[in-house]
Amino acid sequence: MFYDNKAGSLILEQELKDPKELEKEFLYMELARLSDEDREVFVKSEQCQQLMEAGLISKKTLVRLSKNDDLSRRRKMVAFQLAKEKNDPLWKALVKNRIKERQLIRAITAKYRTGADRGAKIAQKEYLKSIHGKMAPLR
Repeated sequence: MFYDNKAGSLILEQELKDPKELEKEFLYMELARLSDEDREVFVKSEQCQQLMEAGLISKKTLVRLSKNDDLSRRRKMVAFQLAKEKNDPLWKALVKNRIKERQLIRAITAKYRTGADRGAKIAQKEYLKSIHGKMAPLR
């Protein structure tokens, strides 16, 4: 499997409003052709992480690619819905926990916003420099 976003890149940028969406679709088509075993190896690979951080694939894409992951996700959603409908005390505890978690995350990000923004920009710039040209071919 080869993915090269350099070929035809200039033409795409001139013709399409969002050429990155087309690149994402091409990548998805290539990944969809992989066997389940190869897909599992890819998902755990460093290249997968690089593509995710570059914004070419997302966790949502990976879920679509894996039938087992999709089944597991749907099983969890149905279990949550059943617990909610039956007014299960475990469901109530989970809801309270998630509310508290979101509050704590907001408090931490608000408290450290300035330093986090600066650090994230620097880290992103360095990361993008370090992976430049390392994205193709995928194998």
